[in-house]
Amino acid sequence: MAAEPGENQAEVLGLLDAAPDGVLVVDAEGIVVWANRAAHEVFSPRGGALTGRALGRPVVTGVPQRIEVIDSWGSFRAAEMVASQVPLGDGAMYVISLRDLTRHDQQHQQLKRRLDEQDEILAVVYDDASHNVTSLLLIIDELLAGWEHMTDRERQGMVRLLSVRLEQLSDLLTSWTGGLLRDRSSLLTDDFEAVDLFDVVTEGLESWGEHSGEVEVVIEPGQMVHAISSHVWSVLRELLDNAFTHGDPPVVLAAHSSADSTIIEVIDHGEGIGEEVKERLQLGFAHRGGTGSRSTAEGNGLWMARALVKAYGGSLHHQNVLGGGTRFVVSFPSRPLHPLG
Repeated sequence: MAAEPGENQAEVLGLLDAAPDGVLVVDAEGIVVWANRAAHEVFSPRGGALTGRALGRPVVTGVPQRIEVIDSWGSFRAAEMVASQVPLGDGAMYVISLRDLTRHDQQHQQLKRRLDEQDEILAVVYDDASHNVTSLLLIIDELLAGWEHMTDRERQGMVRLLSVRLEQLSDLLTSWTGGLLRDRSSLLTDDFEAVDLFDVVTEGLESWGEHSGEVEVVIEPGQMVHAISSHVWSVLRELLDNAFTHGDPPVVLAAHSSADSTIIEVIDHGEGIGEEVKERLQLGFAHRGGTGSRSTAEGNGLWMARALVKAYGGSLHHQNVLGGGTRFVVSFPSRPLHPLG
């Protein structure tokens, strides 16, 4: 036996009343005609009746609006409000849905605080690592310059010092990258949204420096990267710095999508990277210039950029370009990954 129309209506209203998101019906004058329990929780002061009252804010159809209210318990809450117009006789009604953003905002703030803390730690680690690399290069320079004039005891002392510095650097980087990878399970969640790579690059180049206008950007809007925008730009800035310091223009920054990843390329037109330097880059520090004490250990920054990309489940590698130049290829996930178990 079919249910009566009144029974169906009551069942539908019961389902709407139990929905976790707020639902309201407002007339053309902005008066609330009906509201479910979740909507009362957000709008109704101290549990008072919401129906028959003015909504108290403009109703804009088709456009999500962020609203901030004091709920019925006196607490601050944020919600997303979306309204749809429904014709009714000679007039119209508005059906409004409310999605509570309070917990989302709290999680976002917690994540931001953790990332800010990690950035501070990264800056300290980078300084310490750079100091160790510079010290290593100075020891190597001294060994190369004075090897023939040293006694066996002096050589052994220098080699022992070199070994100590290498061990300190290894412990430092292993500790940092190990902690970063352990945090991957908490980083790679749905607590943050994917970012538009075009927006990240545009905003980054605006504040980058004198070469920002010399970068040829070949990125279409809408190519998404599931990573923190500041981390994405940190990696790209390192690669662009490297391209302008050791390569020749034009420098191209391009991207394309591949399966669940966004592939980013930074291409310069310098002399490329020699085989010896390639091997040293894999170890975590290198310089494309001479081996003197004034050389810059920029490979340390590249190695850290690679570690950061790897923490997101991506990759970073380099290739020589036919005809001259270097191409660095970065892969970031374009959608959320399952966290490590």
